[in-house]
Amino acid sequence: SAWFRVAYPDLTVGALASSGVVNALFDFPQFDTAVHGAIDTNCAMALHQITSEVDDRLKLAHPAANIKKMFGAPQHLADTDFRYLVADAFSMGVQYGHKHFLCDSLLKPSPASDINELLERYVTWISKQYGSSYGAGCFYDAECIRDASSADKWQPTSRAWRWQKCTQVAYLQSAPVSSALRSPSLNLISLIQECNQMFGEETAAELAETNRAFQKRFGGDHPRVDHVFYSQFSDDPWREAGAHDVADEASCLAVCDGCGHCSDLRTPTNDDPAGVKACRAKFETLLAKKWLASAA
Repeated sequence: SAWFRVAYPDLTVGALASSGVVNALFDFPQFDTAVHGAIDTNCAMALHQITSEVDDRLKLAHPAANIKKMFGAPQHLADTDFRYLVADAFSMGVQYGHKHFLCDSLLKPSPASDINELLERYVTWISKQYGSSYGAGCFYDAECIRDASSADKWQPTSRAWRWQKCTQVAYLQSAPVSSALRSPSLNLISLIQECNQMFGEETAAELAETNRAFQKRFGGDHPRVDHVFYSQFSDDPWREAGAHDVADEASCLAVCDGCGHCSDLRTPTNDDPAGVKACRAKFETLLAKKWLASAA
């Protein structure tokens, strides 16, 4: 919505940038770092073990086939696609406020007896959280995204989002240098190559330039627009790509255990964290008393 205000300031009196991801970072290792910071040490260790074991099994043909089968992924899935699938599952769990369900599923009622049990617990959690078809979906499959005859499998926005990332906004979620939860093989080289596999060999060659142009037009972490309210949430890893130096009356950070992406856009309930309620109220006051009043 902040970008919409930049592009079409005459069509709105204001906007709510919920979890406003406005800084289109080309390389985004901060995403993984934020996921790590939102969970406890034991959970992070379990996820690191899972990632390391997946990487080890992908190095050998037979274990690689078995590990993909375990996650319900097709055998043709490229290793980079599969590593992204594995990492995105736990990342989205944290992102959308389900970190306790994730971590409890891995660690309770007692620690897993071995890595095989830990992998089974993770796969079971994925099935419960996202459905049994998660691993077979088109979103993580570069071959499926590339194939126009598979359009019925693209989901409403999956191919469009991958296209926007590979041609404009990037947000390439590489593994950080230290304390990474995702595979170190998810680096800029492999992620750029994944873009080429989905959309053609020349796609990524222009991404750095188009990303710079996009940032210049929309302002990066300092959007060139007023009448935008930026709400952020403490456990949302996308917060690392939010706006900086925003006036206090036009921003809010809800700090609460489990506060995830766009928490204020969910249907309000009496059980919502106090921070989320406060952000909603602050925006509604600004909208009603200032923006709408001045536009009347």
